[in-house]
Amino acid sequence: PEDAPWWRRALARLEGAVTVRPTGEVAGKSTPAVVARIEAALARGELEAALREAETLPPRAAVAAAEWLERARARQAALAAVDALETAVTAEGGR
Repeated sequence: PEDAPWWRRALARLEGAVTVRPTGEVAGKSTPAVVARIEAALARGELEAALREAETLPPRAAVAAAEWLERARARQAALAAVDALETAVTAEGGR
């Protein structure tokens, strides 16, 4: 309110500028919980686990994440292709 002390008004503005969200292996189906688990999987280098978590995003969040999901799936496919190529080259080198 306008009649609040200056420091309360300043604090209210700062609180509005800061977003607190969960991190790590957070339980639940909410968007913040799913995003926290996606980030945790990515921090561990587990793209496949992150994509599995992303499949559980609520519809609006999935739409917002569509571009990231597309790029992550493309990366997953590229990594699989590299693995297949390494396997083929290793098998050919043994002949």
